[in-house]
Amino acid sequence: MHNLGRTFFVILLCIFGLVLGGCDRTFDPDMGQRNSTAETVISAAKNGDQKKLLELALVDMQEREAGANELITKAQALESSGYEIQYQEHHGAPDNYLVTASDNEGDDLTFELDWHESRWQLALGTAGPPKSPAATP
Repeated sequence: MHNLGRTFFVILLCIFGLVLGGCDRTFDPDMGQRNSTAETVISAAKNGDQKKLLELALVDMQEREAGANELITKAQALESSGYEIQYQEHHGAPDNYLVTASDNEGDDLTFELDWHESRWQLALGTAGPPKSPAATP
């Protein structure tokens, strides 16, 4: 009877683990979306579209407008005829990438994409001040 209780406990533990494992799929970064977001960032920067860059950017960052303007300025050096995009995992995590677009002339544009709130977002500007747990309602 004692072994039956242990077996039942192990089965419940396994079921609980499977349920928890299937619940949160938001951390599973969508790599196809990463690629299209990177293309959108490059296109917006080359076109000088600050508004679009800010729409793609993390909202918790400070000095986002200055970061967008800097990205726009750097993108102007990229050849319009074509460029190659490379992705490098950043901070050792699959939810954060450094993206580099390089043209044949040796010019490049580098920016950071972060998987946040189930979508890839552009890291522009600087990180805001840390939030205190006491500050949340």
